[in-house]
Amino acid sequence: MDAKIAASHWSDPELQPLSAEMLLTLHWMKTNQDRNDCGAYRFNAALFTFQTKLPADWHEKTRAALPERFTQDGVWFLYVPFISECLQLGTMSKNGGLNNMWKALAKPFQALTKPLQRALVEKYPELGSVVPEYVINQCLGKTSVADTI
Repeated sequence: MDAKIAASHWSDPELQPLSAEMLLTLHWMKTNQDRNDCGAYRFNAALFTFQTKLPADWHEKTRAALPERFTQDGVWFLYVPFISECLQLGTMSKNGGLNNMWKALAKPFQALTKPLQRALVEKYPELGSVVPEYVINQCLGKTSVADTI
């Protein structure tokens, strides 16, 4: 999935106070070569600095400025709204024509760590239609049949 910048991005009130360095960092987070179709990537400080010409601490500064948009598990980071921003949709469940897109996300989703999976399932319950139920239940912390009822 290619990262997209919608016109509404430039008027997003959460992004308006960000510095130019933070905006560049945010765009790197969404477009770097290691980012998968779910919006997850492994942070490589040397590569970040080489590509953006910014010190690596801008990565943390940008995440700290937008904490609700990110989930971290070790060296793995997830830009949670990546999928909806790429598709430029507010509420994805209202669009029934996205079944093939959800199917395409099943494999990269299953490769993520449980905390990153949990963040995506909470944001996009539609993943439950293409990812096995036991995987969804595990990432939500439901371990028995009784937990799913």
